[in-house]
Amino acid sequence: YEWRMTVGYDSREFRPDDSTVANLKGLDERKWSVMVGSSYMKITPYGGFRIHAKTDALGRSDGTTVKLAHLSRFKLMDNQLTIYPELGVQWNNKDYNQYYYGISQQESARTGVTAYQADSSINPYANVSASYAFNPKWSGFVSQSLEYLSDEQKNSPMVDNRLDSKTIIGFNYHF
Repeated sequence: YEWRMTVGYDSREFRPDDSTVANLKGLDERKWSVMVGSSYMKITPYGGFRIHAKTDALGRSDGTTVKLAHLSRFKLMDNQLTIYPELGVQWNNKDYNQYYYGISQQESARTGVTAYQADSSINPYANVSASYAFNPKWSGFVSQSLEYLSDEQKNSPMVDNRLDSKTIIGFNYHF
């Protein structure tokens, strides 16, 4: 099994000035954040099973997410390179979804965009990650994910695409 403490960049954001829809230009900005959490992965003959809980460390959304996933693991280059294909579901709590997808009454009154209250959601996703060990303590990783947004997120006036793609690059320190 593997247990990890995690700190990561959550790139989800909304910049009103970048919007191509005039009314959305008047909405409040939704900023990226840093998520801290922990994950546990059990390796079995049928692959790895992981649970990963994270919460907003900067207090922007005060949101929490939890992923449940199945991973495969392929080690290459004398075990320096590891590739993890992953399929899973992610639960986002109401605070997370409201910050990134909700439209407040104040925003609605100011812009004419319909107010929207987002609730919690469950989204399926697929991910491929690669990790390269520089030495026994440090490794670097890159991850590409594709998420299918729930109706709770897709129905937001801010969203025009059901699929969300994300690339993450970072480093791990092994204790």
